[in-house]
This record gives sequence, structure tokens and C-alpha cells, in this order.
Amino acid sequence: MTSLTSKIRKLAAPALLTLAAAVLPITPNSAAGATTGGGAATAAAGSGSQPAGSAVLADYNVVWDTPSANALGSMPAGNGDIGANVWVSPQGELFLLISKTDAVNANGQLLKIGRVKLTFSPTLPAQNAKFAQTLDLQTGEIRIRGTAAGDDGRARSLALTVWVDANAPVVSVAGESDTPFSVEARYDGWRRTVRKLAPPETHALYGVGNIPDITNATQPNKPALPATGIKHEVAADTILPRPNALVWFQRNTSSIYKTVLELQALGDYPGIADDPLLHRTFGAIARGRNFVSATATGNANTAAGDAAKEILHTAKPVKKFLLNIAVNTTQKVSAEDWEKQTSDTLAAVEKTPLSKRRAAHREYWKNAWEKHHVFITAGDLSKTPAVAAQKNAANKQKVIAAEQKKIHAMTRGYVLQRYINLCAGRGNLPIKFNGSIFNVDHVMPKLPFDADYRSWGGCYWYQNTRLAYWPMLHSGDFDTMKPFFKMFIDALPLSKFRVKKYYNHDGIHFPETMYFWGTYNNDNYGWNRFDAKGKRKPDGLTDNTYIRYYWQGVIETLAMMLDYYDFTGSEEFFRETLLPFADGVVTFYREHYTQRTPDGKILFSPAQSLETFHSCTQPLPEIAGLRYVLPRLIALKNNTADDAKLPPALAQKCFSLLADMPPVPVGKKNAKDVILPGLELRRKSNCENPELYAVFPFRVYGVDKPDLQLARDTYSVRTHKDSSGWQQNAIQAAYLGLANDAAAMVKRALNTKHAGSRFPAFWGPNYDWVPDQDHGNVQMRAIQNMLLQTEGDKLLLLPAWPSEWNCAFKLHAPKNTTIEGEVRDGKLIRLKVTPAAREKDITVLPAAR
Repeated sequence: MTSLTSKIRKLAAPALLTLAAAVLPITPNSAAGATTGGGAATAAAGSGSQPAGSAVLADYNVVWDTPSANALGSMPAGNGDIGANVWVSPQGELFLLISKTDAVNANGQLLKIGRVKLTFSPTLPAQNAKFAQTLDLQTGEIRIRGTAAGDDGRARSLALTVWVDANAPVVSVAGESDTPFSVEARYDGWRRTVRKLAPPETHALYGVGNIPDITNATQPNKPALPATGIKHEVAADTILPRPNALVWFQRNTSSIYKTVLELQALGDYPGIADDPLLHRTFGAIARGRNFVSATATGNANTAAGDAAKEILHTAKPVKKFLLNIAVNTTQKVSAEDWEKQTSDTLAAVEKTPLSKRRAAHREYWKNAWEKHHVFITAGDLSKTPAVAAQKNAANKQKVIAAEQKKIHAMTRGYVLQRYINLCAGRGNLPIKFNGSIFNVDHVMPKLPFDADYRSWGGCYWYQNTRLAYWPMLHSGDFDTMKPFFKMFIDALPLSKFRVKKYYNHDGIHFPETMYFWGTYNNDNYGWNRFDAKGKRKPDGLTDNTYIRYYWQGVIETLAMMLDYYDFTGSEEFFRETLLPFADGVVTFYREHYTQRTPDGKILFSPAQSLETFHSCTQPLPEIAGLRYVLPRLIALKNNTADDAKLPPALAQKCFSLLADMPPVPVGKKNAKDVILPGLELRRKSNCENPELYAVFPFRVYGVDKPDLQLARDTYSVRTHKDSSGWQQNAIQAAYLGLANDAAAMVKRALNTKHAGSRFPAFWGPNYDWVPDQDHGNVQMRAIQNMLLQTEGDKLLLLPAWPSEWNCAFKLHAPKNTTIEGEVRDGKLIRLKVTPAAREKDITVLPAAR
């Protein structure tokens, strides 16, 4: 510790006393204390009177003392694959809106599993009663309690707990009362019949939602579109009458997969028969001890008989109950096999003692929270401009109190966004940027659609999807990154085939908007493959110019993979994921761009700079990206582990491509030397700052790197300064050491949620939908990089941390390193590095502005 302490004293501040004593981790616990959904801070958390590290996780629980009008008042729960939006109505009904990451229908739309409604007799005390609904972060459980006076004047209460088992595909509801009560559980789905979608609701099918009506009759002498067979509709749920169980599912009897491939000139793809949608079956089975099917007069074909198969109820009043809902997705098996598999899963859960199951569930969440934390509290705010501008003490105190509340809400937003990531990040498909698995109905008055609706449909938009995954490195949530990488690896064969078919060379590329199996979104690709003169358009040339040459996402994915390998050291990941992906990316860029500039460098043309400039040469994201990842790949060549060496052929490709790379484009703007988005820029159409991709995600410029002032000047004259949604300004400010800018943006963003939603971390819609998964994750990554930046072996602490914020943190870094500490009033006062050998790599920077 001696050398590290000396270094910190030299760089941080002379007032730092000592770091010589080993410290214990700050382990969040489930002590009492909570915040309301409205964001009121407890006095301890907001006052600044306690050390930054004293905040406990429970202080960021969400607590409501009234029921909710509808799904907009729901709380999320999840196990990484299965989710539930949970709320209680003013009538005392409990609703569970259930979801799953891979419940994808025939049109590629991610649907809900369905909704279950529980009613109680006597009614759950909610309206005009003492009521509390609490999200307990420490245990990943939602607790509901209602207490009211009964007819006899005696108090009666009902306590409910809802959780999605972290270790099993089951949503569970447990209840307990001091007096006997009856419970009814009802399938409360809205997909009763086949429902045809019409504009604007077909936006939920974006990708196949805009099939034009082009026929020989409307355009004489022009080739007609082939019959697609695609129907703009959502199928009805199948509800099975089963004794003492609720059983419902969707089963895809058709699929857009083959049609989309054929329209994109990929009908001869060898894997076309391996349809990822056809016969996909998803649904749920609900059962509970002492629950029986509703009785009904008449036979099963009567209305009463139909209703009976949708209702379970307790056979007699009980003081305790447990209802389990198993959720399952299968493919390539029959509906009967789906039912048996789901029922068997549920049976296995039912045989496990509840105490054992809940203990294992809570252990998962305990470990997740112990792995990582960032707790920010207000420090000395007296010298901040807003406080200093006040002329009397009373006004100063009001400003300080308001600022403390904002800082508390900011930390809560950070904690809750990570919670949402954990709830949805371990599924068979990646997190959806436009709502994750927690979108609901009743979101906007002008879009009064059901809970299956989300803007921008079921495709994955790279610009948006990636942002949920960057914060997972520093939070150590490596398991939740795997579905993102897996989607691309699974689609590699199709990508290789497409590149060969379209361009007659090797390598891989992925479009900006794509289905999880790797094809373009066909509304972007273009349905009519003939131009106005009847000439066939080139295969691979998209009608949508926003994404026509937007392929740089593969470079960013490679950068993230390199970070993942640096952080985890997983040789299996290196061999099975990083190497094949890297080879495909390097090969593509080496073989696709054959034109050369007069000085022999690659001429990127035709090209575009993100979605902002639809036509350019020498786009900054591609150039900065390749200049960033290629040296990192080459550095792997010297790895001493035999199974981690870069193959010679790939190493040679990297050397060759790097030697041919043109320089980063630079020029003048507002009389300043700046990085440019590209050269020959034309057709500006979006609101990104492509030039700042050289700061993040491609860390060519930044703190402790050459030409920092060039990058800062570029940032200072940037065109787009928004910090909501997928805008990355806060992250880029952090990487440039601009503490005040970064702090202002993350604080504002994490205090800005969807006005109609009750849950404080349901952001949006911003550019997309609610809850927006870009908005909170950008701020997470920005805060992390305000605290820590890494490159190679370097660990830079506090590179952009404002002196008026105190913080206790535990962050992950490369080489399986964790860095835990506390900063107060701009000084690092506590530090623990694991392994200890990495202490020598830490540099603590002085507080930046």
C-alpha cells in the first residue's frame, strides 16, 4: 500500500490522510428505510451529514402508499428472462402483466405472455385503508400490504409477496392474512380473437408493417411484388380447459422468416429451412396448492363453461396461499410437448420447499448487489454557483435542499436502471431498447393500444441496443452481456452468406436494424426491388438511406468484446466468440473497400456517417473504430497463453488493414481545430455527433491520451447537445474529464422520467418507447466513467468527478479487478483493490471541472 498511498497523496490532495488500513466492502443490506415513487429523499440520504458510503440499498426502494389506476402504475419484477409488471387497483385487485424475452410471434413482434388478475374476499384493503406496495431491491421482491377495519371493527390485514424466481422460470405470488380469505386467479388476457392491425398500430410490426400495394394494375409495365403471405395481425391465445390449472399459449402457425430472406435475395441460404419463428410456442401454466378450477353449470361449450377454464379459486377460505405461474417458450415441438414441458417444470418447482426456493432467490439478488454499487450523496454544496448566487441563508438552504433531493433521485435512478437490466438481461434474446419486457398499455393518449404495442417494432436497432450493455462491464454483470453477443454469433453464418452474395467477398456485416436472426428490417431494405424504370435494384442496396451503409456496429461490438475479454479473461469467450467475430469484421473491411486515396490509403466510399450524414467519404466512426480495435487485436498476438494467441492469418490481416487506414478526419469549425464526422458530408438527416465516436465508444481521445484539447474543442462546438435517450454526450464529457458537464447531464437525465408512469425509472419515450432502455443506461455508463476509466493496464480514478458529490462505489475493471472506495469533498478517502497487485496501476486524478 505504501507506493499507492504516495501516488494518491501526490495527485489527489495533501489532505488525504491514509489508505493503509484494509477496508471491508460496503455491503448493502435490507435495513429499514425507503423512498417514495415520487422521489422524496430520506433526511439521512439527502442531508450530506453522513459519509457517502453509509447509504444502504433499502434507501432506494420504491414505496407507494396508494394503489394504481392502471398498468402505468406498475412496478417491474424479473429474473433476467421473465418479467412481471405488478400493480394493485383501487378495487384491491392484484394484476400481473407477464412477459418473456423470446415471446416472439410470426411477424417478429415481441408479445406479452399475458395478464393474470387476482381478487380477494374479503377485498384486499387498498382504497381508504392503510396500504403499502414496496419494491425490495435487496431481495428482488414486491411486497404489498393492506390493513383496514373489518365489519366487526377489528383490524384485518393481507400481506402479499410477488417475485420472479431467479433460478426457475416461475412467477410466484404468496399471501398471508390474520383472518381467512378466499382468492380467485383469472386469466385476464386481451387476445381473445385474431386481431388485425391497421396504421398507426402497424408501427408495432415495423419491419413488415409497411408492405406497399404495388401491382401491375397500379403501375403498368412494372414488375409486381411477390405475394408475401404476411398478415398484419396478432393471433388469439389458446386457452386450454385443465383441472385445477390455468393454461394458455400462443403458437406460430406461420412465419415471415422465409419471405424476408427471399425478398432480400437470400432465398438460397442453406439455413432457410431452420425457421426461428415457425411453431415457436410461448405461454404459461398457473397452479396453486388448494386452488381448484371454477365450477360451471352446463357443458364446456356454454359461456359459463368457457369462463370456468379461465378461473382458479381457493377451495375454501385460507390464511395462506401460494400461486405459481410457470412461463415457457419452445420451438420445433408440438403444443402438447410445450404443455408437458411447462407442467413438468412447474411440478419440479412445486416439490421444492418454499423456504429453500426463496432463500436461493434472495441469495442471487444479494450476490448481485454485493458485486457492484454506486451510492452518490451531496457533499459541500455551499460553493456551487447556484448556492453562491443566493443572497440570504434561507434561500441558500432551499437551493441546497432541492439539490440534495435531485442527487438522491439521481442515485436511485442509477440503482433502479441496473435493477431493470438484471430483471431482463439473462434471457434467450437481448434486451429490447424500446421497452425491454416492461412496456405496458395506456402509454399515450394518441396511441391507445394494448400492451403488445411498442414503437419501432420487434427488430434490434444497433444504435439503441448496444447502450444497455456498455454499463454491464463496470458493474460486473457479465452474464447479462452474453445474450447480446450470442445473437451476433448465432447469425454469423447468415451474415457471411449475405456478404458473399451481395458483394462477392468474405467477411461479415450486420445492418443497423435487424431481426435477431440477422436479416435486415424489410421495411428498411425495401419491398419493391425495381426502380422507376423497371430495372432491378442491386441486391443489398437498401431503400432506406438512414441505414444504407451503416455497418460500423460490428466494429463497436468488437470493441465491446475486447473489453469483455480484458475484464473476464475468459479463454472460452476468446476462442468461440471474439476470434470468429473479429476475423469476420477485419476480413470485411479489408476486402470491401478497394478504392485508394492518392497516398495509398483506403477510400471509404460510398459511405455514411451514422444516420446523421447519409453520404460522405472517410466516415469518422469507421476510421476511429478500426484505428481503435486493430491495435488491440494486434496486442493479443503477444499473449503468452497458447490458446489465446491471435492466429497468424488474422494478425496479418490486422497489420495490413491498419497500415492502409486513412487518418482521422480533422478540420475547422468556429475557428477551432476539430475532429470531423467525415469528409464530403452531405444530406444531414439525424441528430448524432459522429465525430465524438472518437471519444466514445472508440476511445482514441480522452483523459491521459494525446490531443485531449482537440477532442475537447470538438465537443465544445458539437451540434447536438441533448442528453436524453440514446444521446451519448454525458459519457463523452466524462471521457474528456469535463466533470461539470457530465454531472449536469446525468443529474438532469436521471431526474426526468416518463410523466405518465409511476415507477421512477420508467424513462421515455424520448426517441423510442417507454420504458426507454437507452436513457438510464447512458447515465449509468457516464457515472461509471466519471469515477473510473481504464485502458490497457491503466486505472484512472476520479477523472471527471465533481468535488461537491460524495460517493461510495465498487466497480469492475480489466484483469478481473474490483475497485472499491469512497470519495468525499473531492478526496479519495478509502480504497480497496482486488487483486492487490493491481494497486500499482491506479492513478488518482485531481478533481476536474
